[in-house]
Amino acid sequence: YSDHVTAVNQFSNMLWAELDIKKLVDSTEDFVMRLRRLKDFKSLPVFMLVEEKILSFQQSLPLIENLKNDALRKRHWEKL
Repeated sequence: YSDHVTAVNQFSNMLWAELDIKKLVDSTEDFVMRLRRLKDFKSLPVFMLVEEKILSFQQSLPLIENLKNDALRKRHWEKL
């Protein structure tokens, strides 16, 4: 989990123009796969909490990806 938090913090501190959405998606998918390998811990409350946080972040990635779309112009940002 601490690796995930570190990665998210690194991406969060990055300039929007420098954000590599593919790396963000790949990194998150890697954390999800690592979680799935921890089958023995699935019943622990802390595991469920960590899983919820990582999966919730993963669900937000399509929004981030859409906002990162090069087709968005200044007028679109102003409407947001």
